[in-house]
This record gives sequence, C-alpha cells and structure tokens, in this order.
Amino acid sequence: MNSDWIFHSIDTILPFEVCLYHQVVPLSMEGSRIYLGMVNPDDIAALEYLRQLLGYLNCSLVSQTIAPQEHQALLTAYLNHSNQLSSRSPSPEVQKDDPVPSIPPNLPSLNLTPRHLTCSVSDLALLSPPQMIQELLARVLIGGIGRLHFARESDAGNILWSQDGVPKSVLKALPLSTFQAVINELKRLMGLPLLPVRQQKEVELERLYHDTPVLLRLRVMRGDDGEEATLQVLRGAALKFYQQQKLIDLSQEVLITAQNLQKKLVEIQETYQRHPSLSQKHLEVIPALIQVLEQVDAHVKILESAN
Repeated sequence: MNSDWIFHSIDTILPFEVCLYHQVVPLSMEGSRIYLGMVNPDDIAALEYLRQLLGYLNCSLVSQTIAPQEHQALLTAYLNHSNQLSSRSPSPEVQKDDPVPSIPPNLPSLNLTPRHLTCSVSDLALLSPPQMIQELLARVLIGGIGRLHFARESDAGNILWSQDGVPKSVLKALPLSTFQAVINELKRLMGLPLLPVRQQKEVELERLYHDTPVLLRLRVMRGDDGEEATLQVLRGAALKFYQQQKLIDLSQEVLITAQNLQKKLVEIQETYQRHPSLSQKHLEVIPALIQVLEQVDAHVKILESAN
C-alpha cells in the first residue's frame, strides 16, 4: 500500500469522519478506478453514499474486503501522521533561511467573537445559527487539525467536532432548520451560494487567526436526505504539507494540459496539411492563441525566477 497516497486521499477526497463512520479507507487509484477497503463491502447504503460523495471524480468504485483491525490500523497510522505534521518544528535549514514564520502578504484576518467557550458543546444548541457557528469555529481553531462534520438524518442533524482525529463532542438531534441554517452560515463565510448544492462543491479560505495562517477547507455534498458538509482546518506543518501536495498536483495538471494542447495543435497542422482546400476559419484563433501563449510564457518566467 502507498501510505502517502492513502493519507493524501483522506485529506483531499474522503474525509476521515466518513472513513471512520462507514468503515472504509481509500487504498489506491488505477486509471478510472478507485479501490476502497471496506470492512463490510455489502453495505449498500455506504456504497451509494460513497458514489455520491466521489461522483465528481468520474471514477468507478471497487470495494475490497479488509479486516476491522486493518481498517483501524490504517486510520491510526493516518492520525499519527497528521499529529507528527502538526507538532513537527521547522528544520534548522528552514529556520536559517526563514527565521520569521511565513505569512502571506495582505492575508485577511478571521475575526470571531465567541462568548460561550466555557460552556459544553451541547449548550450551543440553544444559540442562533450565526452565534453557533462562531462558537464551533472558535473550538475547531484551538489547534492542530480540527474538523466539523455535519451529518444529516431524515428528521434531525448532528454536528461532530474532532481535533487531530480524536472525537471531542457531538451536537445531537438538531432541528433540520437549525442544522441547515448552520451550514448556510458556513457557506456565507466561505463565499458559496446558499442554494442547495446539486453536486459536491469544495472551497478553501486562507485566513490569519491569532497571528497564525490557517486554511479552512469546506466540502458540501448532497446526501439522501439533503445537504451534508465537512469543514477541515489546517495550520503549521500540516498546512505546509497540504500546500506542497497541492502544488505538485497543480504542476502535474498543468503539464498534462500543455501536452494535450501540443497534441491538438499537431492534429490541426496535420489535418490542414492533408486537406489544404478546407476552410481556414479555424486558423482565425491563431492570434488569440499566440496572446495566450505569451501570457503563459510570462508566468513560466516568473516561476523560474522564483525558483
């Protein structure tokens, strides 16, 4: 098993809470297939939920049976990995080159006004949705890798709070109107439309909280009974690791796009050479294409100078 891929997939495509609740873990990806290890591969409801959750990837799911002990070992290894990233201090080389913590310029602050931090989480059910999300965010931003998972049932909603993979508390049996209103407050904070999603949407928001850069990652998906969501908070070494992985993924996507562009241009050239009598209207895009390529070249030079 490729543990790096598994850990990265739990961070990016299959939230830890889903893996824990449905006793599933991503194992590998080959072509258009994602292999999932499941303690109970005959769980039809779980498989249908996973298909909805991962539908945006346009991949088929292949389930494989794993023992409960193996599932637990993989999730424990993920938590240990996450905890190590959260607690790892910068190396001497990093400290030498960058003695001051790197804060992106002009990064807006995340201003929260919690008033009930000493209260139990169950007491938050009495608050209005705008104040409830303030209190929940203040807790999930305490430190490490914090998560909020919004699980909807047919007649109520639950909000699960975990820190570094350890469950902290649960807001149970919220009225659906309150549950949805809290999700809408998160959408408003993250700049998403308040209309119910038709397919899974993901958005990131980087902010400065108590002089520390934090990244909020919100995923909203359509469940059988309505909207559900997962909010993940990354900071410190975990945030740096995530950004590095994201940069690698973007670089691969850019390379593949550039290679596809080259292939398409070769196809146009070969087709025109074989059939010179065809209309040359397709060549009218050449000036616009040259302009785009000049802009791409300028960005590449900027990246070269930064490197």
